[in-house]
Amino acid sequence: MHKTYDVTTVVEWMITSTTFPLGLGDGQFYAWTNGLRRKDWHDYESIQKEALRSGKGEHGKPYPLTEEHHDDSAYRENGFNIFVSNNIALERSLPDIRHANCKHKMYLERLPNTSIIIPFHNEGWTSLLRTIHSIINRTPESLIAEIILVDDFSDREHLKDKLEEYMARFSKVRIVRTKKREGLIRTRLLGASMARGEVLTFLDSHCEVNVNWLPPLLNQIALNHKTIVCPMIDVIDHNHFGSPVMAGGLFAVDRKWFWELGGYDPGLEIWGGEQYEISFKVWMCGGEMFDVPCSRVGHIYRKYVPYKVPSGTSLARIRNVAANLCVDSKHGATGTELRLDICVKDGSERTWSHEQDRTLFHPVSNSCMDCNPAEKKIFMARCDPLSETQQWVFEHINMTVLEKFNHHASS
Repeated sequence: MHKTYDVTTVVEWMITSTTFPLGLGDGQFYAWTNGLRRKDWHDYESIQKEALRSGKGEHGKPYPLTEEHHDDSAYRENGFNIFVSNNIALERSLPDIRHANCKHKMYLERLPNTSIIIPFHNEGWTSLLRTIHSIINRTPESLIAEIILVDDFSDREHLKDKLEEYMARFSKVRIVRTKKREGLIRTRLLGASMARGEVLTFLDSHCEVNVNWLPPLLNQIALNHKTIVCPMIDVIDHNHFGSPVMAGGLFAVDRKWFWELGGYDPGLEIWGGEQYEISFKVWMCGGEMFDVPCSRVGHIYRKYVPYKVPSGTSLARIRNVAANLCVDSKHGATGTELRLDICVKDGSERTWSHEQDRTLFHPVSNSCMDCNPAEKKIFMARCDPLSETQQWVFEHINMTVLEKFNHHASS
């Protein structure tokens, strides 16, 4: 039978657990807790150097923007302001926003090492490099088995030979490339299959890890290998790169246990559902999941998704309930008006995907649903995520139809 605890109680216990100091050793403080030797993993020399840095964007301060910096062209290729990213330091400093007690917390002296897996597709040059520099600068070298950059078939020139040459300076970084566009989940799986570290740590390609971010994650796994741990994610603003505001999660997991769980379902195409799949597996297999408040990672949440995923967010038919007909694009030539036609089970011309940027994408024609509000017409057009007339949201759900569907499905 599982015990349940108040979340606040668990967090307070994690932060204030009693230690017995032993003093200095090898330049670090050590202590015993619950019969286990623990260590202060902070790199105080690096922390002091960062405190002295000055300049635009340093210490997570917003970059001062003018009107021209807000031009849509700055966002088009990456979904965030690449002009700002290019004008702040690759090794910029960040504010230490952890709970005050985290600064004095010690972790096991012997922690497992980790393979840090970073998938990317057509990532911005400086945002990718800043991710790597933050990891190298704020992570104990002994804990990094390797950093695996997994390129999901990028076609931008700066991510080819130029990236190989730049990363050659880091002995623990290696680049793996897919042979075709795979999507986030299979790209992560490729990285995991090639990893040698004891733990797998998954990050995105536009992150900035904060001070002493990794030991708190590895500590939980060292205590129980059937544990998935998530850092606290701080939003880096996609406009001015200011940080932080609280948000959702990345994670670390014991490599052997990840594969015992079956890894990810390779049928998952993009981000957005994999956390549920992994969570269900963990719960059903007797594992644990922790959000670790003393581990902080900054993450850029894009203004919109700047590329098409292999199969879109979800593929579905748009059916009118009263007429029992589906939206058909007549093979979707640009400017073609839409019509209702008989729903065909395998009719790809009547299959759509609702993208993260709110466009309704038609895979057959590689175009999007657009409209002319003045003329009240709906038609196909070249996809433009910045066009408001291509933004579609689901506002109402017919619960009567849904209940009937669920009744028939269960009977």
